[in-house]
Amino acid sequence: MRKIIRRYSCKQGDYMKIVILGDSISEGIGKKKHNYAEILQQDYKDIEIVNLALTGTTIKYALGLVDEINKINPDIIFVCYGNVDAILRPITNKKFGLYNLVPRRYRNNGMLDPRAFISRKKLKGTFQLLESHIRYNIKKILLKTEGTYCWTELELFREIYNQFLERVSEGKRREILLISTVTINDKYFPGSTKQFELYNSTIKQIALEHGYKFIDIYNILKKYPRSLVYGNDHFHPVEEGYRKIAEVLSEEIDSIIKSHQLSKKI
Repeated sequence: MRKIIRRYSCKQGDYMKIVILGDSISEGIGKKKHNYAEILQQDYKDIEIVNLALTGTTIKYALGLVDEINKINPDIIFVCYGNVDAILRPITNKKFGLYNLVPRRYRNNGMLDPRAFISRKKLKGTFQLLESHIRYNIKKILLKTEGTYCWTELELFREIYNQFLERVSEGKRREILLISTVTINDKYFPGSTKQFELYNSTIKQIALEHGYKFIDIYNILKKYPRSLVYGNDHFHPVEEGYRKIAEVLSEEIDSIIKSHQLSKKI
């Protein structure tokens, strides 16, 4: 299914372009799909921000976006993968495994994770909390009995990330910034905290090898109470969480703009 790109409005004339890549953390979830791109666009009216993030995608998806990115020809690219890649998931392909007993409605992507947001309506919210509890407890049992895997194992993640960076930077003068994962709660995603730390260490190393900036959102968000920056699943940011992310990215954008202005004067 072709993704509809949400292109934010900006003034005509001489402006910079930013492309954002990532998963649901960058796209946002729910009907309104609030995200940090919207907040950035409010602050930078003369910058065009194109959000190519798509829920449920991994670094593999980024390889297929290279041609589209080159057509946009952005000045800045924010790359935010690893969240979906690194999560520990139960193995589901055993012929006689317990997964075969899981109701079909819970077999779709993300349906064994807790709900990110709960309705404020009392009856509906109570039902959603109960269902959310059932979902992630089924997953806990499966993780223990069926074994675990990641959608993109660490070495493959490193390999594809490097391939993507080489292709998207070839013959181009661009500022490419690699963003860490957000934090995650082992209560709802057992074993994934360690995974996220391993993947973030790898992203940081990749950034160093290519000479790009690494933005450590993981440790920045750890400073705040989960209830302030995350939804019910302690994984997807709420508006305040997105504001914290946007603040950090704004500092990087300001630095790049200042650098470009200085280079024009020289």
